Amino acid sequence: MVPSSGHRKSQASSRFSSIQGLVLTSLPYYSETGYEAHAGKPVGRRNELPYSENTYLLSIQTMLQLLRRPPAGFEAFVRDHFRRRGQHVLRACEAYLDGCTVGTLDCEAHPTELSKERPSSAGFRLALANIVPRLLQVFKEIGADVQCD
Repeated sequence: MVPSSGHRKSQASSRFSSIQGLVLTSLPYYSETGYEAHAGKPVGRRNELPYSENTYLLSIQTMLQLLRRPPAGFEAFVRDHFRRRGQHVLRACEAYLDGCTVGTLDCEAHPTELSKERPSSAGFRLALANIVPRLLQVFKEIGADVQCD
């Protein structure tokens, strides 16, 4: 049986909402089905940081993939976006490598009062340190400003 176009649209909408919930929140752990009940409880507090760190690492890997193989017809859009925002991404990486908590930076990727409240994990910083040189190289290739202030 072939799914109807309405069913496909519904699936796409569901996936998009799921991605939004992971990316557009400082604590994506609680956006997952069933985990919202963990808010304010020890199990939630224990799981939210590693979940956020993993989500950030996956986002960086997705950026690399997009830059290496942008969707057909969106090459210029992807390149232009990261040319303009690459510096912010690198500034966030730098803050996280310095121990800031994922999801606590301001809109310009500068640390806030919350940023040092709960330091990022050593494993996260190690994984990020391995990815940043590749990200930096790809940003340089597209002409992004890679100087962090």
